[in-house]
Amino acid sequence: MTDLNKVCSAARILTKARARTAEAEEFLHDAIRGALANGVRAAEIAEAVGISRARVYQIRDGKR
Repeated sequence: MTDLNKVCSAARILTKARARTAEAEEFLHDAIRGALANGVRAAEIAEAVGISRARVYQIRDGKR
């Protein structure tokens, strides 16, 4: 494999990984919004996921 082929291969792998990460993040955000809609407290979600309550509300509101 030439150096350029290796670079191209690495770029393809990274692009696929970023797409999977975006899908996983959207799955998590949907789950968070669903949990909130079903009465789970933001503090519980934040603790379970390891994020701040403020971030939970940002996700709920579609910000960032």
